Amino acid sequence: MPSTNQLVTWIVAQTGWSRDGAKGIVPILNEAQNIILQNESEQMLYYDPLTGELPLLNTTAGTFLYSAPANVWRVGMVLLAYPLSNPYDTYPLSNYGMQDNLQFPIQDVHIGGRKYIRFQQARTKDQNQNTPAQIQFTVDPGTQTGIFKLAAYRKPIQITSESVQPEVPDRFHTSHLLPATVKLIEGFQTNNIAEARIWIEKEIKIGFWKEQNEGQQSRSGHVHRRGF
Repeated sequence: MPSTNQLVTWIVAQTGWSRDGAKGIVPILNEAQNIILQNESEQMLYYDPLTGELPLLNTTAGTFLYSAPANVWRVGMVLLAYPLSNPYDTYPLSNYGMQDNLQFPIQDVHIGGRKYIRFQQARTKDQNQNTPAQIQFTVDPGTQTGIFKLAAYRKPIQITSESVQPEVPDRFHTSHLLPATVKLIEGFQTNNIAEARIWIEKEIKIGFWKEQNEGQQSRSGHVHRRGF
């Protein structure tokens, strides 16, 4: 079970880079982990730690643009929470101050054994630098509390020092995280960062998530498009 400190020591030995400074290992190790773990997998869905549920998005009439929680890098879907007053009809959104003439058919979404309806009149934008992930409604959502929820994918724990342990599981440290970090360093040295990232995506990330999504850990969420 190698620690961050041990991983840094090994990488220093392999690459000749420093533990810190201009050629510090920790930021590269963190970037390698981000590439591996930033994925639209159910394991990376963000759940409210206080409720154990998908995070709520409360809205205000006349406001169309909203920010996701700070640790979210992508919002996959905006959802309407069950139970509804009449979940088997065409879901009259006018009950909530919204237009009824919205995209049809309604899509049922199942995540973690819970049922939602996908709200299609919203577009999302990934987090960028200091700008949080965003949700842009294309209709006025009205003033809603407890109606909208986000299927949002969180960032991994950021490795900011050698005291922060990687979120990549221990058994993948030497087989996946270490080679990905070394490959990024090679990319910096040869001015081939883009190629290094592509290599990590194909040779490291795909295999990692194939193993991670086996068995009980696999994705339970799916979308069912109603036929009426």
